[in-house]
Amino acid sequence: MGTSISCHVNFLASVYMAEKKNIMAMVTAFAGAATNVILNLILIPIMGANGAAIATAVSFLVAFAARALDARRFLKINYNTPVVVLEILILATQSTVMLVMKSGIVMYALEALLLLVMVAINYKQLLELFNLVVDKFLKKKKS
Repeated sequence: MGTSISCHVNFLASVYMAEKKNIMAMVTAFAGAATNVILNLILIPIMGANGAAIATAVSFLVAFAARALDARRFLKINYNTPVVVLEILILATQSTVMLVMKSGIVMYALEALLLLVMVAINYKQLLELFNLVVDKFLKKKKS
């Protein structure tokens, strides 16, 4: 989950670099880092390594939210907020299912169902990406 959000955080960092606004990249990174330290101090004694993982995911969410809001000054990104929130909730649910159930047919069935829901939510974008890749591949093959 944290890795998925980290990709968005790093993309938005490139916006700061392109706009030469590195101070804001530092400020938003600090917000995420401070969140991580505070949550680690709270969650690790209670949950161990799982607490550290949760703290990291939440800190990436904080950095993403800060950068997404601030980067709108430089780049128009049409985040569909309800969809983004739903996707994050699905990722969190998948993580929770894996932590709680550990293994078994029910866990794998739930994970597969949640994956299908995620694919259904993003079907249009996935189809566009698939068509783009296929078109590029076919153009290369003809050359």
